[in-house]
Amino acid sequence: AIGTRTDAYEAALALNDWVYRHLGKMESEPRPITALQVLDQGKGDCSEHALLLATLARAVGLPSRLVAGLAAIGDKLFYHAWVEVYVGEWVEMDPTWNEPGVDAGHLLLARSAMDEVSYARMSLETGRTLGAMSVRVVEHQEGQ
Repeated sequence: AIGTRTDAYEAALALNDWVYRHLGKMESEPRPITALQVLDQGKGDCSEHALLLATLARAVGLPSRLVAGLAAIGDKLFYHAWVEVYVGEWVEMDPTWNEPGVDAGHLLLARSAMDEVSYARMSLETGRTLGAMSVRVVEHQEGQ
């Protein structure tokens, strides 16, 4: 997926694009799943896209973290997952939508180092936050 790229950011961009192009989209099915299972089934929701990108980044030596939060689609906010990859600095990438950076429509609620305890803590923090907040999108412009 990264070919001969040696620049960390360029490699991360190539992985983000590869996951977007090679993983089919499906509706959310909350369940524990591994990156190998994601590859085997060949499709997933945002969580599977994020897990696969984070795992592939680590496989080529790029530190990565899973991120959970909200993303704006039109005038509504939905649960969403994306990834932070360390390329000399932490950058956010969204493999579900093939975004090499995320816009202000992505609201980070929690992040995970991908170990079981950290992942469970991220899920708990996200669930608690979603249950305790009320958000209204006043204005959102796509691509801004």
